[in-house]
Amino acid sequence: MGTLKNGVEVYIIKIDYDSQGRPWALVRPYGQNGAFGWVFREFISCFNR
Repeated sequence: MGTLKNGVEVYIIKIDYDSQGRPWALVRPYGQNGAFGWVFREFISCFNR
């Protein structure tokens, strides 16, 4: 398991919810193939690229 640094652009592959209703996003770094892992959705800032 690894970590993403602040400011890394990611592509959201999927959003799902845990048993407490919190949103999680399956992401990969922008421009790379394959999933990186799950991150707490509220920690992602979204904007149009």
